[in-house]
Amino acid sequence: MLKNTETQHHLKTTELSKIRCLLVADNRINLEVALGMLEESVYNADTANHGEEAITALRNTPNEAPYHIILMDCQMPILDGYSTSKQIRSGEIPGINKDILIIAMTANAMQGDKDKCLDAGMNDYLSKPVTIENLEEKKKYYQEKTTKKLSLKPNRRSPRKKKQ
Repeated sequence: MLKNTETQHHLKTTELSKIRCLLVADNRINLEVALGMLEESVYNADTANHGEEAITALRNTPNEAPYHIILMDCQMPILDGYSTSKQIRSGEIPGINKDILIIAMTANAMQGDKDKCLDAGMNDYLSKPVTIENLEEKKKYYQEKTTKKLSLKPNRRSPRKKKQ
């Protein structure tokens, strides 16, 4: 279990061409391995040790450089991934995009575990060890899903009222 002082959330200067990822995990070794993997690819990753730090990071994110994805460990002290996801999805936290893509990182790959992640409001899950290929596959799936959703949406602007 990490103490708050061992690994602090940090916001880095963001390269706008990169996807911003918030990596939330309490195991220092897993955090460092995942962080290295993400930063070698198209991700600009920040870290949080538990759910409370994740919520703080999301609140403090500049509007011009929002997070695109959260990789959330499920079992953490202080505030676990399930509770954190529920809070984010509630829409009750000002300044946080309640629709952000949340992907669980779990050592458990059983159907009941997947259901628990989805019931908490996570979009999907990845079994540990997470690979960049698995993450890219999930990211691509959700990008395509979002693009299709947006492109199929009819333009339903209300007609302007004529001035009399």
